[in-house]
Amino acid sequence: RDAWVYKRNLEGLQLSAKQDRLILKTLRWKKPYSEKVFELQRIDALASERLAGSPHVINTYGLCGMSTFNDFAGGGNFETYMKENDFTPEELLAFARNISVGLADVHEINVGVIDPDDPPGVPKNIGTIVHHDLRHHNLLLTDDHRVMISDFNAAQLLKWNFNKGKSCDFLWWTKQCGLSVLGSDRSPEECAGDQRNTVTQKAEVYHLGSILHSLLSKRRFPYVKEVASNK
Repeated sequence: RDAWVYKRNLEGLQLSAKQDRLILKTLRWKKPYSEKVFELQRIDALASERLAGSPHVINTYGLCGMSTFNDFAGGGNFETYMKENDFTPEELLAFARNISVGLADVHEINVGVIDPDDPPGVPKNIGTIVHHDLRHHNLLLTDDHRVMISDFNAAQLLKWNFNKGKSCDFLWWTKQCGLSVLGSDRSPEECAGDQRNTVTQKAEVYHLGSILHSLLSKRRFPYVKEVASNK
């Protein structure tokens, strides 16, 4: 989507922090509408709305079709910020804590919530969502340099398997793994095999580990899958 800085008529809005602008995201001008993309944006807005209480996740203030109003991250993109700056151990620790607590907030949506509409047998201590695109360019910085998780349009909403008594796994295509920026920090269970695998929330803990590794090493990826032309 395209992103626009919106600066007017913010009086009276209950924003998550003192700020004088928001981000308006809209469908790209030349990108055609599709039901698939619409569903991705709906999931993105739903996840952000359910995480409104987390100080480590970008808030969404409104949704209409493909468009959303979001927090403005004045510190910019975390990936760019990491490349251009050096940090003290204390700063690195603060970054690691913010990202880790933010991911814990994502994984704990609905944990402990009693919904009278839930069928019998659904436990109250399970996560219901996976971000599934936790990487540097989806981390944004506030003006005071707090790291916040953004962009949930690749998120997976987890279903409950009543027969097995556990959350359903979800599919991941192994062709996303390897040398491309989309796959070089994926977990081993996501990249095993030739077609697609079923994975769980645990894969996202590996994604977090990749980010923490890069904080210490200044390397973008913890490993790169070898291919015949690269040996």
